[in-house]
Parts: sequence; C-alpha cells; structure tokens
Amino acid sequence: HDGYYRPELLIMFLMGNSTDRWAESPAAALQDVQSFVADLPKNQPCIFMTSAPPYGEKTVRLRQKAQENIEAAFAKAGRQCSFIPGLTTETVAENLGNSANFRRNAAGKVKDPVHPTEAAAGKFLALQRDALCKAIATQLARPGLSVALTPRD
Repeated sequence: HDGYYRPELLIMFLMGNSTDRWAESPAAALQDVQSFVADLPKNQPCIFMTSAPPYGEKTVRLRQKAQENIEAAFAKAGRQCSFIPGLTTETVAENLGNSANFRRNAAGKVKDPVHPTEAAAGKFLALQRDALCKAIATQLARPGLSVALTPRD
C-alpha cells in the first residue's frame, strides 16, 4: 500500500523458470512485462536483467531466444525500466562449457549446470559492470526523482 515500501531502485534479476515460456512466445513475454510494469508504482526506477549464462550450449541457445523476446517486450511496453541482457558474447564465453564456474561432484562432473558458483557470479557481475552502472545512472537520473547520485571509483 502507499507509503509502505518504496525502494529508490528496483532491480529484477531473473530468467530460469520463465525461459521456456518466453522463448516459445513473444506474446507471453509481452504479457509478462506488461503485468510487471503495471504492478510498479508510478515513476518507480527499475532495472530488469536476465540471469548469467548456464553451462550447456542447448540451454544457452534457449535462454538467448527467451532473452530476445523479453527484451523486445520491454521495448514495446515502454521505457520505465532499463533492460540489461545477461547473455552477452562475453558472459557466454565465460560460462559456456567452463566447469570451473559451476558446482561439481567429487568426480569433477558439473552437477548444477544452470546456477554458477558465487565466484562465477562475481565474474559475471564484473563483466556486466558498465551496463549496470549505465542503467543505474539512467534510472536514478530520470526527471521527477529526488535521488542524488554520488560518483565513486
């Protein structure tokens, strides 16, 4: 309700469970984005970023298609939120087939091919740093907001 909770910036960082739905249907992606935006308070700064790439090529391809559809949906639904693609040339190159970035069993086989380790997440965020900083600056500098940006190294 009004006044209960109002973050200065909302960041949504996801993909996994929605991948099949968004990959199969641009209309479903648009419906989900429109529903998401409708639930946001007016002028709520927000960033939507898709998840880090998984280990396997088949899953990467499916998520790339889903990312294309959800990015197009955000473009159609308006510009209240900044969109950051999590699957980029650099992030895919870092994770695709790189078992060191995923939890492994005692024999060294990847046991969770969709969730990178904490260290890999750090690498992912480092690769996305410029895109994140740009999106944060864009969102917090929107007209009508009273958030002050303080530059830091």
